[in-house]
Amino acid sequence: MSLDRAKTVALPNAEALSTDLLYRTGQHKPAVDLDRVISLWSDLALVREVLDGDGYLVDLGAHGAEIIVAAHGNRRRTRYTIAHELGHWMLRLEQVNNPLACGTQSRSSVVEKWCDLFAASLLMPAAWLRSDLRIAKLLGLPSYLLHGYKTYDVSEQAFWLRISQVTPLSIFKVRMTERHIHITEKYESPNVRQADLKRALEVFSSTVVTDARPHLDSDTNFVGIAAVYQESEDKGTHMLCIFPRRQKTEKWKLDGFKERKK
Repeated sequence: MSLDRAKTVALPNAEALSTDLLYRTGQHKPAVDLDRVISLWSDLALVREVLDGDGYLVDLGAHGAEIIVAAHGNRRRTRYTIAHELGHWMLRLEQVNNPLACGTQSRSSVVEKWCDLFAASLLMPAAWLRSDLRIAKLLGLPSYLLHGYKTYDVSEQAFWLRISQVTPLSIFKVRMTERHIHITEKYESPNVRQADLKRALEVFSSTVVTDARPHLDSDTNFVGIAAVYQESEDKGTHMLCIFPRRQKTEKWKLDGFKERKK
């Protein structure tokens, strides 16, 4: 099968597969134990070796497969690599006759993106994140966004990206100088109108960053709240999160917000 045909391959639902694995291994809270997931298959092994890269999956045919990862790599990065390669293993099980599902010779961008989604879904289930956000509520939101990645044992970037994908919340890393405010990282939610988000960002980046209280932009109905990014040596670095105050179709909400009196 050519790589061009990979775009037409029907891949399974990554979220559903990861949810099933967590159910089968009896896991209901972070951080996900990947060893328990791997133990579901007697013919799948995790091997740690000295590698130049992060890792890969070796298809052993009738003998199963091995996930090989760097022996001395960053722990959180290694966890993501294992989860990603588990995605290739799941495709091998789901689509035995699809040569794009497993192996190192032909991996299409479509399959790689699917495995990234599977890894994020497995390590950071959407239902868990939404539940955590409801518990944090508005005033606890900045602290949760700054430190929640430790609970899930993933990188900050992976954590923020996943939250922006499964909720209407967008996250920006902002660096302040005496005269300017620069956005150094951004994780924009695809679940909101980008024109409204852009407008709200313009408002909040010049006001909220210097005031930790929640703000409401009445024009777009977006809430903005910021916090000092304390783990950075640069004291001028902040985290800014922006989300719509109400959405009729939202699957989560943050209670406790009251518009600040002007």
